[in-house]
Amino acid sequence: MKQLYLDIIAKLRAGLTTTAVPHIDVWNDQVNSIEQQKIYSFATPAVFVELFNTNDIQRLGGGYTIYNNLRVRIHVVDQKLDAGDGTQERNLTVFDLKQTVFSVLDNYEPDRAGMFHRGSEDEDKSHTNIYHFMQEYMTNLVDTFRKLPIDGVTKAPPTVLELTKTIVDEII
Repeated sequence: MKQLYLDIIAKLRAGLTTTAVPHIDVWNDQVNSIEQQKIYSFATPAVFVELFNTNDIQRLGGGYTIYNNLRVRIHVVDQKLDAGDGTQERNLTVFDLKQTVFSVLDNYEPDRAGMFHRGSEDEDKSHTNIYHFMQEYMTNLVDTFRKLPIDGVTKAPPTVLELTKTIVDEII
């Protein structure tokens, strides 16, 4: 999972300029923590990555497992008090940013994972002065960490296979 987080964050950093999105990181419920004044502040707009699996992890064999229906939730967070056009409490630029995130991640295929496709979107409207938009992408991930045999020893087979060819002429 760690490598998948790193891959997604690298993909987002490559596709989003640091001036447009100065902060990209792992999701740790930062929006609620800010409201409760429990964490540091971060530059906005920000994009956070969350991974979660909705199904049992399945064995594939050889020590490999697969996370089917692995969900990648992207949290787009922005804080804007005034849109600059005379309207307050309205941030429409967050919708442009979520579309840019979509253009970066749609059909993205990290190593050992299936191609991302957007499954849902939702807007969290329960926070003061913070816009929190979520996109969810569906994928799967093959985990090769416990590849078998563990600490196995590879050696040559005890016998050598020899093949000989015999042509038989037989008249029936």
